[in-house]
Amino acid sequence: MHVDADEEYVQSVYIKPPEAHQIIMEPLPKRLLDNIKERLRVEWLMNTTIRDVIFHMFYVSVVITMVHGHRNIYSSFLCTEAVRSLFVKPSIGMKMGKVSNTDDFEKYLHSTFIPAMTDITSDHDYATRGSNHYLVGTYRLRQLRIKTDVCAPIMYGLPHDCKGPYSVTEEETRYFDQSWSKPLTGVDGTSVDDKSDHWKYRSTWDLKTLPFPGTHGTYSGGGYVLQLPAKVSSHSDILSGLFADKWIDQYTRAIFIEFTLYNPNVDLFTVVVYLFEFTNVGRVFPINYEFTSSLYHYSTDYQMVVLVCEILFICFTCLFIYVEVKRFKQLGKVKYFSDFWSYVEISQLSLSVSLLGLFIKRFFTINNTLAELKQAQDNGYINFHSAIFWDFVFGYVSAVLVALVTLKTLKHVRYNKRIKIVTKTLSNIRPVYIGYVFGFAVMTTSFASLGYSFFGYSMDGYKTFYDSWVSIILVLLGVGDFVGLQDMFRYAGPMFIVAIVMICQYILMVMMTTVLNFGRLEAKHELSKRKRKMALIKYMRSRVKLLLDMK
Repeated sequence: MHVDADEEYVQSVYIKPPEAHQIIMEPLPKRLLDNIKERLRVEWLMNTTIRDVIFHMFYVSVVITMVHGHRNIYSSFLCTEAVRSLFVKPSIGMKMGKVSNTDDFEKYLHSTFIPAMTDITSDHDYATRGSNHYLVGTYRLRQLRIKTDVCAPIMYGLPHDCKGPYSVTEEETRYFDQSWSKPLTGVDGTSVDDKSDHWKYRSTWDLKTLPFPGTHGTYSGGGYVLQLPAKVSSHSDILSGLFADKWIDQYTRAIFIEFTLYNPNVDLFTVVVYLFEFTNVGRVFPINYEFTSSLYHYSTDYQMVVLVCEILFICFTCLFIYVEVKRFKQLGKVKYFSDFWSYVEISQLSLSVSLLGLFIKRFFTINNTLAELKQAQDNGYINFHSAIFWDFVFGYVSAVLVALVTLKTLKHVRYNKRIKIVTKTLSNIRPVYIGYVFGFAVMTTSFASLGYSFFGYSMDGYKTFYDSWVSIILVLLGVGDFVGLQDMFRYAGPMFIVAIVMICQYILMVMMTTVLNFGRLEAKHELSKRKRKMALIKYMRSRVKLLLDMK
């Protein structure tokens, strides 16, 4: 007997009922299912955290290699100290810190500066302090002056030929004929042919020099420039004639000595700026700045590794921007900005993008400066100010980025119980802490005003409001100048210190400690209710022990 096709199909899909002896599994208990779900969730969270930590550590390694790859900080420090031992704190000659008037300045040039330059530029058969350095081009003196008769008479019958402090608005910009008493009328910058004439003003744009901050003012990049010739043996006579011609007089407010040194042993440039501020009270204040850095990049195998890290950094930055934009769209504006780490991410991306722009600016500025150096062939002064400025700005922004990226590590270990207690404590005391900071600022500002008004006439640490505020902070840290205050003000000085310590240190500091303690106890109490959420670290430890076959 044959069955038709329909019956064959029905028999092929027919499922036999279970036999009586077959075991049917009962559904799992709800509690067990919840535990399995929690374990799977923790395992997923663990895997995600481990992945983020490894990814973050790789990114930190890339950033640190990129930042420090072109910088040898220790060698830069030693090179800077070597330059200072020649010009600032020489073993023979006048130290720069001893310069206090015009005569001292002339003595410093002849007894210290010119001999040091002679040592650097001379050929030696033996090692000297300056034999490891090479003078790039020549050096120059740049003077900034003020106009005459810039202030009105204070009282009739008294001398009214006053000389005010330096100000950009009162800066002298006229052209003179070999004497400050002979101004040239009808002459502008376009009609000055001899740019080497130190009696004729040159603007900031002409010199390509940035404004420079000093102790008593911020000075423009222009001025009256004396560029010394390459032959150092003639410099002593040139500078002596400078003082004989009264090139530096009572209207001089700043003298810059600018030059650049190169140490081929460590491939480092040192841009040197020595500023002598001539105040209207008759005192000269010297300041020394040495900026040491490497301007030749990608010349070694290791620096090629740094180049690879820079390319990876660009890729990371693009990836992080994409991730944050996607996260912002998913969470929404309110929820995104309610998270503290969102602000950290925004700051990191802002610094990263700024770093890319600074890198491009620094690269082209350094290349242009080195091209000018090749064209000049050491026949004139080579201005490295812009190159070293952008290099140091790049370094400062990089340092902030490294600190921020390192701080971001706390985000990936936030499941650690101790880290969680710290972050929760700071979160709990935030409203109180803001009020405390305001009270602390008011208290220190009031003492700074008192110190500035009371001791500013005779104490160096209180001569300005900012210096006074710094002195108050130093007192709170235990390093204040108690002996100096006691010598100058026998009774008022000690009373001032005791008042600061009693009010700012004992009262405010004890109050802050109490607030932190209450916040910590509250954080521990809140976290004790969420033990299951803190099981990640313990689970990760157990997995590591299992993989390593450890008991």
